[in-house]
Amino acid sequence: MTRRLQSGRARSLPCDRAAALLLAVAATAGALLTCEVVFRRFLVRPAVPTTEDGFRSQIASSWLNPIPIERREGRLRIVGLADSFGRAGELRNYHYLLEEKLRARGVPAEVVNVSAAAFEPVDELPALTRFGLRYRPDIVLHGFFVGNDFSTPRGTLVEFRGILMRELPGMASWLPHRLLLVKWVHHYAFAVLDALRRRLETAQLGGLAFAAQAGGADTGTFSETEFLRIERERLEICRRRTATVWMAEPALAILDDIRRATEQAGARYVLVIHPDQLQVEEPLRRRIAATFDVDVARDYDLTAPQNALLAYCASRQIPCLDLLPTFQATGADGGLYRLRDTHYSDAGNERAAEAIHGFLREQRLTP
Repeated sequence: MTRRLQSGRARSLPCDRAAALLLAVAATAGALLTCEVVFRRFLVRPAVPTTEDGFRSQIASSWLNPIPIERREGRLRIVGLADSFGRAGELRNYHYLLEEKLRARGVPAEVVNVSAAAFEPVDELPALTRFGLRYRPDIVLHGFFVGNDFSTPRGTLVEFRGILMRELPGMASWLPHRLLLVKWVHHYAFAVLDALRRRLETAQLGGLAFAAQAGGADTGTFSETEFLRIERERLEICRRRTATVWMAEPALAILDDIRRATEQAGARYVLVIHPDQLQVEEPLRRRIAATFDVDVARDYDLTAPQNALLAYCASRQIPCLDLLPTFQATGADGGLYRLRDTHYSDAGNERAAEAIHGFLREQRLTP
């Protein structure tokens, strides 16, 4: 009898442990899902504004001056539409520099900038139709950054404490690796670790003295390791393929929607192609080639993204300005992009504004 009791207890121990493990897993999953519900319901907000309050706080608060919706007689009104390229540099962004140049020439111009960080064309379309077009613009100046604007991601762009994520539609968004809270923790931890890596790299390369030589008193936005990884990933947009529109067609369909909405509102659609830094700077391409053992000249065509967009614009008679030639002519050795940041420096924004200003005059789109 004693042996049978001991044997029964021995058999029950694994069952008890399994039950305890299942209970712990269920409790953890329940807690995680509860946190996810709270995170989605009360903490994250749409990065593409849907309300007047959201538009004022997320977009209009960055403007030089408040702009009334009512059109003032005799004013040239331009709606600027882009991703972070349309906002980087703050008040020295090319949109506001363009406005300055027009006014200096005696043109009473207003630039309504509805650009925002992390926007893709799929996000720019609702921002334009909900808010931008109600300002009754003469021109919609659409900036397209070849580094990542060819992507057409699914889901809603949301933000919490400066970190942006995509909330996928349907039940797929509740899979563990797609939970917004998990994504946010991952991005936050990555940002902290990269900041530490950046400080270590800067110290090893000579501290602020190195940063000053590299183009500023700061130490850059990303570490050298992360910056090169980003640029190596973006190099793939230029890989040689049989068709230059290898991944352009979905994005071009969205550009068609933006163009049609603009024309239906009585405005002129103008596309400005912003080049990636690796397309402009030869020293950066050499660093990428050495770090990742790639043959840029053999396997990549640095003008492929621009060629696809220029062909698209030619087929639809869209005024299109490709900034790559002028940036290569004046910034091949550096200076037009911020240190390890991927966006324009003050000099880059100035150069973009000059080129856009001249292009609009050539096209007789401004007085």
